[in-house]
Amino acid sequence: MRRVAFGLAALVLLTGCGVETKTSPPVPATTASAPTGGPAAAPQDAGAVPPTVKPQASPDAGTPAPSAEGAPDPTGTPLQQAIQLAQSGKMEGAIQVLKKAVADDATNRQLRVTLIQIVQGHGIQTLQEKGEKEAGTVFLEAATLARQLAQDFQPLTDDEKSVVGVCLYNGACFESKLGKLDEAQKSLEEAFAAGFADLAQLDKDEDLAPLRERPEYQAFRDGIEKKLAEAAQREALENLAKFESFPFDFALTDLEGKERKLADYKGKVLIVDIWGTWCPPCRMEIPHFIELHKKHKEQGLEIVGINYEEGSPEEIKDVIKKFIEENGMTYTCVIGDDATRDRVPNFEGFPTTLFIDRTGKVRFKEVGYRPLAALEAVVSTLLAEPAPEPAAETN
Repeated sequence: MRRVAFGLAALVLLTGCGVETKTSPPVPATTASAPTGGPAAAPQDAGAVPPTVKPQASPDAGTPAPSAEGAPDPTGTPLQQAIQLAQSGKMEGAIQVLKKAVADDATNRQLRVTLIQIVQGHGIQTLQEKGEKEAGTVFLEAATLARQLAQDFQPLTDDEKSVVGVCLYNGACFESKLGKLDEAQKSLEEAFAAGFADLAQLDKDEDLAPLRERPEYQAFRDGIEKKLAEAAQREALENLAKFESFPFDFALTDLEGKERKLADYKGKVLIVDIWGTWCPPCRMEIPHFIELHKKHKEQGLEIVGINYEEGSPEEIKDVIKKFIEENGMTYTCVIGDDATRDRVPNFEGFPTTLFIDRTGKVRFKEVGYRPLAALEAVVSTLLAEPAPEPAAETN
């Protein structure tokens, strides 16, 4: 089961560290691994770590909720009261306040989305304190609430789709663990229909192992992969067509002290990944870049990671080298500087990914974590473009 996180503080940790997120009012940071663990997966439109954020010591350390001791009584609207209760760790109290408010005004989408978020938070709290059995009931309740939201309000906003997709996916995981495979399959179908799009998580989640043995699951999975690829391709073509390019260059040293320049990659399609080992969404994308490099290197794809770390020059090199070795990275990393980062107009945060065509022109920019299908669609489109004609020699 994927890690789940809702609310601004949690989104800084898992779905990006920086640009303002489009979500409901902040609820407590609720971050935990599911029963069988596994890496975190971000919503499709993840944010980015802002350039002012300090490197985090632990990539998986959540932001603990404030102690409930001495917390003042909540005040304000029911929504404000619920958020105050949740932030002080009183999840059940927050849920009761919101359930009463929703009963009085079932058409209030903000109340209902926040209720779902806090029930998810309560599920994680229960998982940490009591274990899988008790937490499963709470996660399944969140899935039920999410399903009801999707039934009552169409079309869903992008934020609502993210919440619904995550809740239904998590519900499917628990249904699978309970042996309710028909229900789990249906929940997965609903999750992806709502906007959940992480095939990598789907393929490795241990909770779903019983489901993956069913032939109908494989047909579902193959169909989803095709739909995601087609949607990503359409999106890539639209984004490339409307993107306004900007001049960009770099001349930075790699870990062996060799200078690497943008001009070195002329004639290649180049991904420039502006990132740091301390940044959770940056690390989440690394397997995607490794896979893309392995798959498309022979067709002319190169990748350069421009790293931003804290520490002395030697400490920075050691951190990057260790990360490269531990993660099997196959492409070049260089050490970034402020001048290079400032060449990206209105730099928003980490990761920032630039897609540069064979002529050296920036054709697209992504900010925040993106699923493999989205990255692949841009790369394959640029690789399919004809190589530039060699410059004529002058006497």
